[in-house]
Amino acid sequence: MVKTISKQIADYFNQKLDLSREETSSIDYGCQVIFYLLIEIISFILVSSFLNMFWPVMIALVVFLILRPYAGGIHMPSYLLCYIFSLLVFISIGCLVNLVSIPAKYLISWLVFVFILSLLLINKYAPADTAIQPIKDPSRRRKLKTISLLIIICWFLISLAIMFSFANYYNLLFAGSLGLLAEALALHPLAFYVIDKYLPDQD
Repeated sequence: MVKTISKQIADYFNQKLDLSREETSSIDYGCQVIFYLLIEIISFILVSSFLNMFWPVMIALVVFLILRPYAGGIHMPSYLLCYIFSLLVFISIGCLVNLVSIPAKYLISWLVFVFILSLLLINKYAPADTAIQPIKDPSRRRKLKTISLLIIICWFLISLAIMFSFANYYNLLFAGSLGLLAEALALHPLAFYVIDKYLPDQD
């Protein structure tokens, strides 16, 4: 249904603006991305609200999505798999945050651990591109890596500032750290190996 609607929108603009095939395809693809993103956002909001874990899931998702465009990471072979896997990961994060209460003395150690591990993984593997969308320009790779590292540093500093200022948000800091950890682990070659071996592209 999404593909059909996207194609109709692209064809409409093609008729009105006399676009090239490449431009029409770009509009078609862009519309699909927007529709799929809206479906994901709405379903994440509904499911997390129903399970009483809205804020942990949203915080983890926001941290993940801020870093994702710059650091890269694994991609599922289909939208459906991506949707299901993402929903499972972030709902699992929400469940974990609701079940585990971390005292301040342990939370700061956890934040430092996630910070250091993420820095190491990003410094070594980011931007983690794919065979379908390789990043070959060395200057662009350096830029993406630098931005990714800056995002990690900013996250850590903001997390520390919140931790020492607001005691009621420890669970959300934990959620954000798990979202960051999920993205950092998605950069590792082992993640790509598992996807390629057990979820190969069917196209």
